[in-house]
Amino acid sequence: MDLWEYDKFWIIWCSCIDKPRTIKEIQRIWKYKGNALYQKGMREPIAKEMIDEGFLVYKGVVKERGVTGTLFYAKLDWLPKFLEKFFNDLKIKFSNSLPSQLYECIKDKQKFVEFLDKKRTVFFLPDKLKVLFGNSENIRTNYEMVIIAPMLFLFNLLVLRVLQEQLKLKREMSFIVTQSMVFNPSLRINFLGYSMLLMKDFKIESIPFGLIDEKKLFKLWLTSARKIYSDL
Repeated sequence: MDLWEYDKFWIIWCSCIDKPRTIKEIQRIWKYKGNALYQKGMREPIAKEMIDEGFLVYKGVVKERGVTGTLFYAKLDWLPKFLEKFFNDLKIKFSNSLPSQLYECIKDKQKFVEFLDKKRTVFFLPDKLKVLFGNSENIRTNYEMVIIAPMLFLFNLLVLRVLQEQLKLKREMSFIVTQSMVFNPSLRINFLGYSMLLMKDFKIESIPFGLIDEKKLFKLWLTSARKIYSDL
């Protein structure tokens, strides 16, 4: 069993991506009572095991209301391994190969993680995650969206950039790109609200060239569209 399969893992991890936080502070953000986030992992408290296995790092201590708390900060370098396993499971266990094909459009997985690292406060502020998920229970049941939502947002913006720059598509027509934000199948996830918040802090030009394989992404889109039209 991987540590990320524990339900409290994602609450702790995603809540200290933008900056170091204590467990007490994370509990206040998501309105946990008692010692809910001190869940035991395989052998020890899960936050301790997240440190040991390289998901978190210590960032010192801080005094809050007279009580000393340990600051935790999220690491991102383990994400390629998690995403590879997650998408492979979708393909094998659920016969759903499209998500893994989308992931393969990320040309450089390490560069993707480095980009997220530089944009921590853009993608992972708790206030934005609250809009995306609504509550902590939704994070526990849809945890993969912590990473996949930023990825899908980048895909949408890249498509918009290509259509505007290469096809000279005007604004009155480029609205079609927003379809996946509005008609999103994950009804428990507020992807539209999250995307609108990101757009306030993120420009289309901010996507590094070479991060996403544009040809592969558009080919996948075209192939899927042709399958749809073949049945109409």
